Amino acid sequence: RSMRTISSSPLFRAPAEAFLREHLRRVSDYLDEKGMSQAMPLVFRTALSEGVRAGLAEISLPAQALERALAHVSAPAPGAGGVRGSLDAMRGKIMDAALTVFARDGYHRATMDAVATLAGVGKGSVYRYFKGKEDLLHTLIIERCQSILAGINQVLSEGDDLIEQVLEAVRLWMEFIAGNQELYGLIQNEVMVHGASLRDVFFDHLRQSLPMIKERVIALNRDARIRMDNLNFDSAFYGIFGFIDGVYYKWLRYGRTYDFTDEIPVVQDVLLYGFVGEGLPHPG
Repeated sequence: RSMRTISSSPLFRAPAEAFLREHLRRVSDYLDEKGMSQAMPLVFRTALSEGVRAGLAEISLPAQALERALAHVSAPAPGAGGVRGSLDAMRGKIMDAALTVFARDGYHRATMDAVATLAGVGKGSVYRYFKGKEDLLHTLIIERCQSILAGINQVLSEGDDLIEQVLEAVRLWMEFIAGNQELYGLIQNEVMVHGASLRDVFFDHLRQSLPMIKERVIALNRDARIRMDNLNFDSAFYGIFGFIDGVYYKWLRYGRTYDFTDEIPVVQDVLLYGFVGEGLPHPG
């Protein structure tokens, strides 16, 4: 029988919907316990997409979990849809201009006047959306990374091959860096926002927005599919992204004279097999 036929059967839908509802409740409780409940809207959106694709007719959250998710969803501004769309377009134009100005002039020398001029709006319009330069930079970095975070979470929630999921997530992340060089360059600068370096702020956000990575590390430990016993999540997270950053710095040092994505197979191979060749003794 085809998957379409199976998924349309009540014998499939009812238990699948019940399983998904209970799983989402557990994930919500887990994220709340770990202080990561802001990731719940992203998790629910991914579950919704996958449920629709599987043919489920009803996808729901328990009331308490739904309340947590909604607490991290921005309410739309009142008014007509056309007005809202125009305001969103202006806000996006300001952030585009800010990215160009920050990359061109450097954060400390960049001014809100320069951002307003490049965006073709009055300076007052910039301050209507952002409290100041620090708020503009912080918002720019966080919002422009939402699509890649959603993509990685979706990859990590699909299929059964955990290793392949992690390797695919690495590929997506490195392609994101290659396609957003100005943005990622800002992330790597030692700029202080909200009392902390932008890089620390960003990676804290990244860590909290990728709950599926933690689930995958736990699963790899449980299934004994990694060489180290009880691999710590933070070690795995910073090990993976730190190694990619090391490759990124090498790319900068060589003047970006080659395609950064050419390094993807190397990074994947090292993360999968390490540096030690076959037949050589491993430490410990």
